[in-house]
Amino acid sequence: MNVQDYEWIGIVYPGDVHDVVAFITPLAFYHEDINAWELISPDVGRQCFPNNGKAAIFVKDYPRSKTNRLYSFWPQLNATIKDSESPRTSHYLAFSDLEPAPFAQVFDWTTRVSNVYDLPDLLEKGIEEKDCFCHSIYIRYQDDLYGPIRIEIDDRSSRVRPHEYVKSSSTGGNLLLVSRYTLPHAHMLQFIAYSPQSVFFDESSLGSPLDVVDWSLPQITIKQILNASNTALADLEGNTRLVDKRVRDLVRMSSRDGPYGVHIKLCILERAQYILTHQMERLHNLRALIEELPADHPLLCVAREQEIEKRSAEIARDAEVRAQVHQERLPQLEKEVRQAEAQFKRWGEILGRLSMVKGNSSNLASLIIIPLQFSSRYPLKATIPGDLMETPKKSRMACTN
Repeated sequence: MNVQDYEWIGIVYPGDVHDVVAFITPLAFYHEDINAWELISPDVGRQCFPNNGKAAIFVKDYPRSKTNRLYSFWPQLNATIKDSESPRTSHYLAFSDLEPAPFAQVFDWTTRVSNVYDLPDLLEKGIEEKDCFCHSIYIRYQDDLYGPIRIEIDDRSSRVRPHEYVKSSSTGGNLLLVSRYTLPHAHMLQFIAYSPQSVFFDESSLGSPLDVVDWSLPQITIKQILNASNTALADLEGNTRLVDKRVRDLVRMSSRDGPYGVHIKLCILERAQYILTHQMERLHNLRALIEELPADHPLLCVAREQEIEKRSAEIARDAEVRAQVHQERLPQLEKEVRQAEAQFKRWGEILGRLSMVKGNSSNLASLIIIPLQFSSRYPLKATIPGDLMETPKKSRMACTN
């Protein structure tokens, strides 16, 4: 077998990167006779690529981002061999400008979620870098494939995530729309035996997509809905309920039976419905999304009207409560008024009597002064004889009899 006559698929493992050279390990070659890729074992690899079963790539500081990824290459004889018998010698070379392999990796998440709309949740959490061998991945759910999804390292988490997720912000970013395909069972390959996640397939074996689904981050999906509805629908309700109703109305308008007034993909609307129904806890920035809308957006206009109505209702309720409290206190106040009137009447009588007494004040004064003068001239004894005290008592008893 002349290895130079075939296109090969290989991988550069991190341990095979050195200062001025890296080594790519061949995993499969394209067999034109059967029009398919044929896997090779490590033993066959050492036979085809003596002595170490690898092809050398002479390059300084081979980039780490290109390790653990599948690449295609055409081997060439190594004309610079100094020790052909050394077990570390590579008899073949590969050029440093490697082309990504025409393969995509498949992650089977059928048992990890109960609903297909929950797959983006797992994707947002990221995938271990060591488990990813391609620049493009597909997610398998039951007998369907969803993709392609371009991935890259997220420096914030050191995990692999979709490019659209990595480049997004808390309130903005790009949509991630993925196609749904029927699983090509006959074209699945497992290049790397030790990795359970190393199932691959040639993307050219896929048929036509069945449909398209929205796997964007929740805030991106909702923002698309709000922006698309800028000129449609005026009768909405506030904040989360307001957005929820708008999504439902937009779904109805975008259906085959409704008017074609909104230019937005139905898959985005369906995803938004699911988020608002089942995943509101993931939508942390709904307020920020709404605040970014233009001032004349119908959503904000209705929200302002609702805020005015809400405040008016609160003021009316407060006035009603105050009136009820006053109504309940009215009998007590009336009783207090009657008591006060009675008290004023009594004081009026007392004042009237005092005024009568005041008219005779001079006579009263003279009557009081005469005894005082007499007592000062003729002081009384400290004791009064008993017969003087008895006489009046007896006389009173006689009168009584």
